[in-house]
Amino acid sequence: MAERRPPEGGAREPRVNETSAYPIPAIPYLRLRTTLEAEEPASLPPFQGSMLRGAFGHALRRTACTMGPEQPCASCLLRHACAYTRLFEPYTAGEPPPFLRGIDHAVRPYVFEPLDGGGSWKTGDPLRFDLLLFGQAVDLQAYAFLAVERMAGSGPATRASAWPAWKPWEPTELRPGKDRGAAISLPGPHRPKVQFPTPRPPHRLAAREEDGMRIQKLTWNAIGVLAFALAGSLPAHAQTDNHLWPRFSIIGGSYWIEVDDTIRVDATSERTGSEVELETDLGLPDNDSLLTFGFDWGFARRHSLGVRYYSYDREGSRSIDRVVTIGDQTFPVGARLDASFETESIEAIYDYWFVRKDKVGFAGSLGLVYLGLDASATGTAVFGTSGQTETRSVSASTDLPVPMIGLALKGSPASRLVLRADARYLPSVQIGDIDGEAASYSFSADFYLFGGFALGASYSGRIYEVDVDQTDWNGSVDLSSEGWQGYLRLSL
Repeated sequence: MAERRPPEGGAREPRVNETSAYPIPAIPYLRLRTTLEAEEPASLPPFQGSMLRGAFGHALRRTACTMGPEQPCASCLLRHACAYTRLFEPYTAGEPPPFLRGIDHAVRPYVFEPLDGGGSWKTGDPLRFDLLLFGQAVDLQAYAFLAVERMAGSGPATRASAWPAWKPWEPTELRPGKDRGAAISLPGPHRPKVQFPTPRPPHRLAAREEDGMRIQKLTWNAIGVLAFALAGSLPAHAQTDNHLWPRFSIIGGSYWIEVDDTIRVDATSERTGSEVELETDLGLPDNDSLLTFGFDWGFARRHSLGVRYYSYDREGSRSIDRVVTIGDQTFPVGARLDASFETESIEAIYDYWFVRKDKVGFAGSLGLVYLGLDASATGTAVFGTSGQTETRSVSASTDLPVPMIGLALKGSPASRLVLRADARYLPSVQIGDIDGEAASYSFSADFYLFGGFALGASYSGRIYEVDVDQTDWNGSVDLSSEGWQGYLRLSL
């Protein structure tokens, strides 16, 4: 059996932030990649996590329990030393931390990540999944190995009814130098293949995924695991019962956005371009689902800073029913236009809290929104009197800084609930080479499940009406968007 090596550089001591008295410890983890082979045809659900957990729990108890199935874990004298309770049914010892008060068990220190979707399996088909162990569970890896082996070899009389018959996949030649991994062969009649893959940079992982939905699923898994791990590792005295005023919060979520955008790009010869409605005239979609990230930082008692980021890229194609002029190109009736429009938004908000109490706060806000816009169109049509079909392209881009002022109000009507409302406005004003007005609003609710970990929802809207006089974009931009956002918040 191969020996597990510690992370490069050996074990690290917890680092203490110079500005905080609370150490944030390192969180060790171990990823076990396993492949099983179907011994009979099977039909598996699209979400295999509960199936794997159930089979793993049955096998782990048979492997680790010395008291027999009649002994309840809650009253067992060995429960604090038993590998089964430490992995599958962890209990809190002594006074639980604030985020576990009211429940008699802790967060399970493992996660199953299925690598195959649901569907039908034929005899001989592989089933692949990762088992991740966190914290002290890494020291119980031998029990996890044996449990995986036993759940693979479970017969019909002993396995759960939803668990088909599998056998461990016969190992093939591995080249540790290629993937910087290692293979472990378990004792017994079967030899499962278990790999320790070295984590790769996020951009390499994303490049290997062809399905955008799978990338988003992996992102949510990573956010969830990180949030639970950090929340569980913080000292009890680092948590606060007043969630209205966290020192620092990290936010990640999904934004379901609806848009209504109109642009005008004038020609360099001072000829006015056409007002083009992107959704109606060019066929761009009027809604999208995208990822959004941000943070909130209360850097002083009455001062806080928030940052939000999102970007989206839309494409469309349509035959136009009127003459359209974009920049130096004029497209005739019937031209087929293929268009794209990219938007990047970075919003920074500074709040000064005139009222800062335990249950309510009222602030004045200064906001600065950076908008990066990139539009392009390619048209195919008969131009002029030549009778020949031609393809012509035009593009424009601009960066717009949009400052705003406004108000913010937030309150905590219940111990775990935080509500917030924001409104900001830019009156019609000329700033450099842009001239226009803007407004935004948002309403949000955060519910804290435990400690600093919360689920949140918000509804927000933005309007930008700007005239632009720049080299790469001379014209106007009218952008309108609104929609719901669901997110996770981790307050430290």
